[in-house]
Amino acid sequence: MLFDKRPKFDGLNWTDRKIKMLESRPKRQQEKLQNKYPLFADQIEAPVAIMIDQELSRREIVATQIEQEWRDREAKSWRKVRADYFSCSCEMRSEILSYWITWRGPRTAFNFGYVVEQFNGVSESKRLKFEEDERVMYERILARLTSQSFLPF
Repeated sequence: MLFDKRPKFDGLNWTDRKIKMLESRPKRQQEKLQNKYPLFADQIEAPVAIMIDQELSRREIVATQIEQEWRDREAKSWRKVRADYFSCSCEMRSEILSYWITWRGPRTAFNFGYVVEQFNGVSESKRLKFEEDERVMYERILARLTSQSFLPF
């Protein structure tokens, strides 16, 4: 199965500038509050200073968790689309595969699912269902419009 590899997450890139911005964040927040609410500046509690090491490690952990969630979601999508692909007949699978080999867009699970649905008829049934739902919605709107009485100006 052809797919575009997702680059591996190497961690966050902490530069001196980013660390200095993180260190000066409480001061910037305090100035922003004083500019925004000058009459209440003495009543507003000052932002708490950030422990830089803790914040860096927290952000690193969160970024790693988010990356893993994205990878898990992408793998789940591929498993579902591959199951749809392998549920097709052999002739249909060969047509899908030949079309997928010439696919010029990104080789993602979403796009592969689109290609599979073009051949197995799911796309057509989705289109028909959408048209039916749209027709029902328009009928409901028209019924409400015609049931309202005329309001003179």
